[in-house]
Amino acid sequence: MQTQLINDEKVLLSLKPASGPCVLLYFFVSKLYRLLAFFWVIALLLFMLYINPDALSYGDIHINWHAPIVHTILSLPGLVMSQPKLQLYILVGVGLLFVTSLMYIYSVLKSYNYTITTHRCILHYGFFGINRREIPLNKINDINMRSNCIEQCFGLGSVYLDTNNSNMSFSPRTRLSYNTLRLEALSISECENVMQVLGQAMNQKTTAPAAV
Repeated sequence: MQTQLINDEKVLLSLKPASGPCVLLYFFVSKLYRLLAFFWVIALLLFMLYINPDALSYGDIHINWHAPIVHTILSLPGLVMSQPKLQLYILVGVGLLFVTSLMYIYSVLKSYNYTITTHRCILHYGFFGINRREIPLNKINDINMRSNCIEQCFGLGSVYLDTNNSNMSFSPRTRLSYNTLRLEALSISECENVMQVLGQAMNQKTTAPAAV
């Protein structure tokens, strides 16, 4: 998505998250784990409904609907191994879920765009709807680069831009302050380049009035 520039604004850097299978897997792990956990719970409930609510026996396996759910979970491997048709259903379901999730993540990744101009830093992202966040350079209070345990596994990092706004409320989805802009899934070299470009741009803005 092309950024609309204002006045004498110039684009200093425009980039997207790193590309490749590792980035897809990173987003798959970091963004969809809640959704996957939800699907596993639904699958477990459907599996229990697949069994007679009172009690059924498959060979030597006996599952009681009223038994603790832990016992049911422990009984699943033996039941699955004894039911070839059930194995096929599970394999197809997991495969479809995995492929669909990767296709969705790929579509979302294509929409991500980070733009740094002489006046602001802009983030575009979204698939079903377009989201846009921007922070003026003169509002940035702190720039830091971090790489959490998941990002380190894939050789990635993120740049965090914090403003000096006194409102420190946090987003429940990202667990970041609403005053924090995160440029994520960048290679380490790209993170260092972003910090260098931002640092130079911020220094120019602070020294520009003195030069007039």
